[in-house]
Amino acid sequence: MPDYWLKDQKDLLGMILDRSRSLGMKPVLPCFPGFVPQEVLKKNPGSTARQLTTWNNFNCPNYSWCASLYLLDPGSVLYSEISQAFVKQLIADFGTDHLYSCDLFNENGIPGGVDPVEYLNTVGKGVYNSLAAVDPDAIWVMQGWMLENSGQWTPALAEALLTSVPIGSMLVLDLYAEMFPQYPKFKSFYGQPFVFCLLNNFGGRKGMFGDIEDVVQGPRKALNFENSSLAGIGIAPEGIHSNYVLYDVFLELPLYLSKDQNHDVDVEAWTHEYGMRRYGLSMGSDIHDWHSVT
Repeated sequence: MPDYWLKDQKDLLGMILDRSRSLGMKPVLPCFPGFVPQEVLKKNPGSTARQLTTWNNFNCPNYSWCASLYLLDPGSVLYSEISQAFVKQLIADFGTDHLYSCDLFNENGIPGGVDPVEYLNTVGKGVYNSLAAVDPDAIWVMQGWMLENSGQWTPALAEALLTSVPIGSMLVLDLYAEMFPQYPKFKSFYGQPFVFCLLNNFGGRKGMFGDIEDVVQGPRKALNFENSSLAGIGIAPEGIHSNYVLYDVFLELPLYLSKDQNHDVDVEAWTHEYGMRRYGLSMGSDIHDWHSVT
């Protein structure tokens, strides 16, 4: 990439972050997850790393674009050096709100040939300790998407990773919670705060689908779950402009959610009001058709 393009991208990101913060948002910035090409290992002999064997349903050794990808051991000296240097530069360039995203196992497997419980606990500590060495207030933001793979992620393995860092120093995104919430299986992520997310859209596909009743009731169930560590709700679509009504009602839910309030959204009344204010529908056949759709 030409230098001018990189500079423009950096300047644009700075403007986006400034605007986000002016609106009271706390941006999540990336940290170093540990994925490196083989050349890094050649220049640092003796470094501990594990070759990725799969990505989603692809067998990496058969595909050049992922065959040479390795995951540095987050407990290694090299990982710590790169991670700390990366975060220091990130903060120098963009400031920080102490939130850092890091996803090591999304759609790729836990390496073989290791004790998985011990490995995951060590990995978690390595990631967090490298962050905290630069920013003592760091919070690791992690997608819970990999936990959808129930064939691999048993409660014992999830607990090993989730409890490897102090409670409150990780924020888990329960990514597809409106359909397949993971917090019940993993005991509210063993105490780590989590966000109940609405995904709904994959790949930007168009389609008016989604169960409004489930979307409305889901966060309430999460809030009332035993020893719930629910921290909030969020949206995580892969595309936009697909289903306005579902996201609109979901983003109103914080107005209704509190431990001492059991009043939830009246879906029928809400959809009636939504149709009126968005489309100007009358009380005749139009609003009846709208209810049929929603």
